[in-house]
Amino acid sequence: MRGRSVLLWAWRGLGAALAVGSLEFAAALGETPVSLIPFVTSIAVVLGMPEADPAQPRALVGGHLVSCGIGFLILLTLGSSPILAAAGVG
Repeated sequence: MRGRSVLLWAWRGLGAALAVGSLEFAAALGETPVSLIPFVTSIAVVLGMPEADPAQPRALVGGHLVSCGIGFLILLTLGSSPILAAAGVG
């Protein structure tokens, strides 16, 4: 059962990486800032499901801080590119 759980999380990570990679690609084509997307989705979660665990302040703030930290770590160690941005999420 544990192997199945790990596989599920791996698929979720791959899905997140593909989603961010697609957003980076679309933003580059349309010259749109990608930095707005995480905040818009957070607002949708808070307004749409205010009682849900992901809509709670500790989850929102903690998630953004962890994501920011990982992004900066990848930026400092590997540089900047759309592929690395997608890898940082996945």
